[in-house]
Amino acid sequence: MLLGTGRQIKVFHPIASDYRYRETRPIPLSGGRFCITGSGRTIVAGADTRSDRNVILHEIPSRTGETVRSFGVGYLDSSLLVRHMMANRGPVACVDYQGTESVVHAFAPLSFLRLMSLVDGSVFWTAQLMDHRQLMMESDRTGFTQNALTDWDIVVSLLPYLGSHLLLQVQRFREMTPEEIRKGGRPESTFSTYLLDLPTGRGARVATGPSRIVGINESRYAVVSSDPYPQIEVRALEIGGIQH
Repeated sequence: MLLGTGRQIKVFHPIASDYRYRETRPIPLSGGRFCITGSGRTIVAGADTRSDRNVILHEIPSRTGETVRSFGVGYLDSSLLVRHMMANRGPVACVDYQGTESVVHAFAPLSFLRLMSLVDGSVFWTAQLMDHRQLMMESDRTGFTQNALTDWDIVVSLLPYLGSHLLLQVQRFREMTPEEIRKGGRPESTFSTYLLDLPTGRGARVATGPSRIVGINESRYAVVSSDPYPQIEVRALEIGGIQH
């Protein structure tokens, strides 16, 4: 499945070694990241535009597109605009924690992530990135502004790995000068990769580089990069000099 724009999910089904488009299903949410559990449940992170409830995660049935239930406390702010912006930008990962289907969620601009139960929405643990640099943000009744005059980080990926770990990636953007911002320039960035222990939420940074990891299994991982042109690569996974 692919979460599209305009509050919809596009569904594809496998054919031989490829995939074919099957259908588009409406969802009552303004787009966000999503993941699928081992039993086939679809969990979407995003703002529920039908109500002002401060929730962040929503279970979507496979056929009807309606919300089964919503859970997880969202970003606490008096501004509806800020709450919606924060809800729609964070990555999620569906995992199995101590035999219970669970989900890990991160607010993209912030320095912490949470592991929550899909049974009752309770929080198993909260982890904080100690070297995370938060983008300065301000809001009032008329709008929302971001200050890019210092380096800042965005959590971009949460990927289950080997059933017992999480691969987390943070994109660090270089600070921009007022002149660069005025001209609409794009900041340079690098990606830091962290490996987290799923039972405890503890982890460490294991790599830094120019590519974003978008998928991983026991032997390979896929990355997207823009140098020298936009591309997707599938690479062999090496740990400690040993290729798997």
